[in-house]
Amino acid sequence: MNTISESVDLIAHLRVNASSTECRFQSLSWSDLEGIQDLNFDHCIFEKNEFGDLESLQFTDCIFLECSFNSSSIKETLFENTRFYDADTEKGCTFQFAQFDGSTFKGCDLTLANFSRACLYRVTMNQCQATGIDFSHATSSHQVGNTVVLSDAWINDCNCAYANMKGANFCECDLSDNRFSHSLLDNAVLDNTLLNGCDFHGVESEGLSIKGADLRDAQIGGLDVRRMDMTGVRINDYQQRILLEAIGMIVD
Repeated sequence: MNTISESVDLIAHLRVNASSTECRFQSLSWSDLEGIQDLNFDHCIFEKNEFGDLESLQFTDCIFLECSFNSSSIKETLFENTRFYDADTEKGCTFQFAQFDGSTFKGCDLTLANFSRACLYRVTMNQCQATGIDFSHATSSHQVGNTVVLSDAWINDCNCAYANMKGANFCECDLSDNRFSHSLLDNAVLDNTLLNGCDFHGVESEGLSIKGADLRDAQIGGLDVRRMDMTGVRINDYQQRILLEAIGMIVD
């Protein structure tokens, strides 16, 4: 495997290689590089790298170890079957304050990844392992002009058990078929959000807002409905018993 650990070698490599296969990039800073777009990386390892803005990149079967994407702008980039977790050090990668627009994580390992205060507008996460992921104060909203605010994100079929979603805003998004068991949802905003098939077992949800959300086929026993506004929430017939018993009623 070709190893690159000097900035001058990285620049020279990127100038002549639109595709990189089985390369190791060690302790490099990409934040000052210009024109980081339209590149493909396959079976590469990135160890303790700091990334800047990325656009139209593709990472397939790659490994990121203790890498930082903090404050990066990551547009139309695909991460497929890629690992962002170092099992030896039990550390994930950081994406704090990063901005995503049209980027996709498919079949990735995002265990303990930190997306705190990130803008996840138009991000897609599908079939990812994301135990302990930090979405605290992250948002899926994007302001256009002075008055228009758009909100969109698709996070589906992911294992987000023990996630930190305190203060997160995922209103009007598709978060269906995710496992959120034992997660922190305090003061999160999930208004008009698709939550079909989600597992909310053992969650903490003080101040959670779910007005207009779709909870059909979700495991809702962990939600304290006595402390939240259920206006417009959609459920199945069989879920009525769970909600009524949660507020102390006896259903015969």
